[in-house]
Amino acid sequence: MRPMRRRVTPIFVLDVLLVGLCFCLPACASAGTSGASGIPGEASTGTGKRASSQHYEVYAEGVDADDTARMLECFFQYATVFFGRSPTGKMRVNVFASRESYVKGLARDGFPDPGGSYGLFQGNMVVYLQLQGTLDVTREVVLHEAGHQFYALAVPKKAGVVLPW
Repeated sequence: MRPMRRRVTPIFVLDVLLVGLCFCLPACASAGTSGASGIPGEASTGTGKRASSQHYEVYAEGVDADDTARMLECFFQYATVFFGRSPTGKMRVNVFASRESYVKGLARDGFPDPGGSYGLFQGNMVVYLQLQGTLDVTREVVLHEAGHQFYALAVPKKAGVVLPW
């Protein structure tokens, strides 16, 4: 039986980096966040926390907003090297504890229920997701969607760089 060969695409390489980064969070603890992580969030049920870092605004229910922002800052550093450029301005990421709060958060921003549990919404370039069963899987999905977000905002179509996703 011959081994299966996988075509190595840029998104495959980025996903491998993201999975590795999920387990590197403690090493990135010095990335730091500041802001109102103790203030109840305005989205959905209001049970979440907000964290602000240099490049991200995070709203999180059921996971630590500060840890999520630190993880995303680490990702930002890796993605900037990988893509050779970075977005300007802060990017928003919302993590909801339940399907109900996920749908409410989307509705608050004018989006209908897409039927899934996560995604980057092209209308506002914000990541929305609900918890994915375990912390590791949730982190992986946050980073995966942040990869789409980073690419969409950092690599304009006119640059001639198109990834196959």
